[in-house]
Amino acid sequence: MKPAPLVVVLLPLLFGGCGEKEGPLLYDIQGDTVTITGCDDGVGMEVVIPATIKDKSVTSIGENAFNGCSSLPSITIPDSVTSIGTAAFYLCTSLTSITIPDSVTRIGRWAFYECTNLTSIAVPDSVTSIGDHAFGACSSLTSITIGDNVTSIGQFAFRGCTSLTAVTFLGDAPKAGEEVFEKSSPTIYRNPEAKGWGETFGGSPVKLISEKP
Repeated sequence: MKPAPLVVVLLPLLFGGCGEKEGPLLYDIQGDTVTITGCDDGVGMEVVIPATIKDKSVTSIGENAFNGCSSLPSITIPDSVTSIGTAAFYLCTSLTSITIPDSVTRIGRWAFYECTNLTSIAVPDSVTSIGDHAFGACSSLTSITIGDNVTSIGQFAFRGCTSLTAVTFLGDAPKAGEEVFEKSSPTIYRNPEAKGWGETFGGSPVKLISEKP
């Protein structure tokens, strides 16, 4: 029988402050909020981040927080988090599972770049912007669903997603950056009542969700 996966839970510390560490994870406290700022490479277990540390809300995954954590297979982000910073999960090549909570409003540039084992992801309705290169080079990503409040998608956001076959948009057509699907060839699926859509989006064909296989 396969052993149950180990789980690391980032718990409040008895002693803390700016730059504190718990297990493989680092965090900073600024005022009444907490930002997750880093981790040690070699994390080969699920990571669960709590909603609060020292009675302060964890509101963001900071820039480069998990950059290069190549052994990280999955992470749970609490509903308190509102932003995922630039390159937060860059080169997390073992990451197979991540749930973006409904509280997140922004996905930063390069946030999930080269997460080569992610196969699908859902961007919740709370998100309004997806940064440049955010999901670039996610070569195993086959499908993504984008919530109905996204108004902008940065340039090269899905560049090099060579397995991407379907992108489902739940809302109106967002503003798209340059070559958003470069070296990717998905079909775009949209709601029939959504506005602003043409026959193509970012160079990819647009169809109704009802036409989705």
